[in-house]
Amino acid sequence: MKLTTKFGAIAAAGALGLGLTACGAGDDAANSDTTRIGVTVYDMSSFITAGKEGMDVYAEANNIELVWNSANNDVSTQASQVDSLINQGVDAIIVVPVQADSLGPQVAAAKEKNIPLLAVNAALETPTWPATCSPTTWLPVSRKCR
Repeated sequence: MKLTTKFGAIAAAGALGLGLTACGAGDDAANSDTTRIGVTVYDMSSFITAGKEGMDVYAEANNIELVWNSANNDVSTQASQVDSLINQGVDAIIVVPVQADSLGPQVAAAKEKNIPLLAVNAALETPTWPATCSPTTWLPVSRKCR
């Protein structure tokens, strides 16, 4: 299996898991039939684009709205994107971080609002980060997320 296919599968599984556990999170989005998941990625490289395509297909088939953002490799842009997703009241947030130690306040804010936040492909270096899925070893998602 290609690395891009693996990323797409793990990200889609992460979106599914977050969508199922986040039904009560957020504000108005919790009252909708559609689960809204915010996604912020470091850039739209071919690796990320392949993952996005897989996630979009999965989301469409499962009544999930993905709110996509690219930080263009800028730490402050990604922090602003996460802040915006929190303010929008999304049901969950998936982050492919620009920098591991750059989103501490945003992770804490998401936690305070009961919005699950999942880092994919790289761990976030913050004491309050709830979960990370990394493709370094391929275990089932339930065992890789901590």
